[in-house]
Amino acid sequence: MKGVEWEDHINDYLAYRRSLGFGMIAEEVRLKDFAAFAARANLECLTVETAAKWARESKRQESLTWAGRLSNLRSFAIYLKARSDLEVEIPPVNYFGAIYHRRAPHIYTNVEVRSILRESRNLLPEKGLRPLTCEIIFGLMVSTGMRISEVLKLTRSDFDVGSSVLRIREAKFQKERLIPVHHTVANVLKDYSQFRDRS
Repeated sequence: MKGVEWEDHINDYLAYRRSLGFGMIAEEVRLKDFAAFAARANLECLTVETAAKWARESKRQESLTWAGRLSNLRSFAIYLKARSDLEVEIPPVNYFGAIYHRRAPHIYTNVEVRSILRESRNLLPEKGLRPLTCEIIFGLMVSTGMRISEVLKLTRSDFDVGSSVLRIREAKFQKERLIPVHHTVANVLKDYSQFRDRS
């Protein structure tokens, strides 16, 4: 008698999720690992016990990793229960505890900020665009409170030289916002723009 084709079910699930716009890169690695586990164990059904056993087979023996693995398997189990005749138990949410732990924020001191900016200037190539670009990126984050994703999306047209205002086109929740900058920051941005023109 042919066993359950776990990899086929997983491939169907991945294709379905990707059709909805999800990348499923990390999930694919984990679920293919589960398929190999299920094949070795000749699993005919998916139970909470076997799901937890697989989650604990991670190289990193910590509950946060187990929780992440089980979360991926849980989503697959929900799909499988709705789309197949297999006996499927849905692993409970937070079986191993919370999946995400928010790290305590680190407030950089002035000494640390100066050190980061100084080290940015020492990047290679010397006198190239990369050191100055990194210094500008970190400097803008510190002086304006912008997120890294916002800084990286900036274009030259987003800086109004006359009013010293930065326009953030896609801020959080896709909203636009304006950030006035200090004249020292405005001067650095002008110099950077001129340097780029010469490079």
